[in-house]
Amino acid sequence: MLSDFSVLAAATQVEPDLLYIWSQATNETKAILIFLGVMSIIAWSVMVYKVTQMYRARKLNRVFQEEFKRQSDVLDIFNRNVKVEGCPLFNIYRDACAEANRYARVITPAQPAMTDPMAVPPPPPPVTPDVTLQGTFPQGTVQTMPQTAQQPGLYAQSVPVAPVQPVLQPASQIPVQPPTRRLSIKTIEHIKGNMERSVAEESLKLESGLIWLAIAVSGSPFIGLLGTVWGVMSAFSYVGAKGSADLATMAPGVAGALIATVGGLAVAIPSMFFYNWLVHNLRAFTVEMDNFALELSSKIETEFLSDD
Repeated sequence: MLSDFSVLAAATQVEPDLLYIWSQATNETKAILIFLGVMSIIAWSVMVYKVTQMYRARKLNRVFQEEFKRQSDVLDIFNRNVKVEGCPLFNIYRDACAEANRYARVITPAQPAMTDPMAVPPPPPPVTPDVTLQGTFPQGTVQTMPQTAQQPGLYAQSVPVAPVQPVLQPASQIPVQPPTRRLSIKTIEHIKGNMERSVAEESLKLESGLIWLAIAVSGSPFIGLLGTVWGVMSAFSYVGAKGSADLATMAPGVAGALIATVGGLAVAIPSMFFYNWLVHNLRAFTVEMDNFALELSSKIETEFLSDD
């Protein structure tokens, strides 16, 4: 028995533990370990990509919200042809503004008549003289013909003074109201539905790739357990074929079988932590996009909703 321990200790001293266990594992266990290694590479690639994507999306959302709150017109950023790739809120805003710009009706208000400052005013219409009266009247209201000795008793005729013509304002100085754009209630509801679709699409973009982490979390421990059971089964078969159940015979096969379980847990544990973290952030992003869609629809209604 002591000789068996010495042989095992000598073997572990010559080469590292993992390499020795790998050499003692069966071909089936090695195949399962290689599969778990590929799954681990995929899981870590997804984790790095999703963390980078969500970090960039959160940063761009914060910058876009600050710019959106500073604009006076809801279509200001859209009219400037600004492009923000990888920003979920901007994608929702762009789709909504494109629909609003597509269906908006341009209404031009009635403008005042154009006047020419150099035009000569037309003469006043002829006025029938009033009843002639003789006497004293305020200056400037009538023109009195004086009586002479040759024409006694002649009544004076009163003629109204022509009214004062208003000063004509040049056309360039008349304030012109700009045309307005209006949307109907039916179009507003259409835009709201389009924003809901955009929110769902952005949520799917952020959620893409999480299925691989879910598979790694739920599947890799069972795959590792399969490799362990298969390896233990092979180890006992080898012991039965040899006819001796000493430690030196059983230990290498059992160690080679247990490494499959270690590999499965090594894939599942980090995937589980990152999966839960990503799901939490995905819910926060979804709530943020829903709130932004409500704010954007409210502003569109305020600026474009028609009264009729």
